[in-house]
Amino acid sequence: MDNKNQNEERRSVPPEEVTSGSALVGRLIWAILGPTLMLGLLAPISKEPRWMGWWEVTYLINLLLMIWGRYLEQKSGTGSTLSGGASTWSDFRKYAAKVLIVGLVAFVCIKLAFGS
Repeated sequence: MDNKNQNEERRSVPPEEVTSGSALVGRLIWAILGPTLMLGLLAPISKEPRWMGWWEVTYLINLLLMIWGRYLEQKSGTGSTLSGGASTWSDFRKYAAKVLIVGLVAFVCIKLAFGS
């Protein structure tokens, strides 16, 4: 990666200057609502005998919405990490990979441990 791309990737506006509605919605989805819903759905999923019922589909859609929320915030140019630092596209890719891996592993573990 050349210097120009590195500088573009690191360019960001401090979190306190977020003025975009989509950035705020994105932040709420990936940082608060998505993780809360993800944890809340694990209990009903553990009781569902089928591998792909209503709760499971909702859980998987939520995982995708969490990634989409982070994308919205990052695309706005005001992306930040949970600790308040400026976020880069590299941070977004890491977040997306972690959410998918952790979310799918949790899903499969719950289904294997409690499902039929």
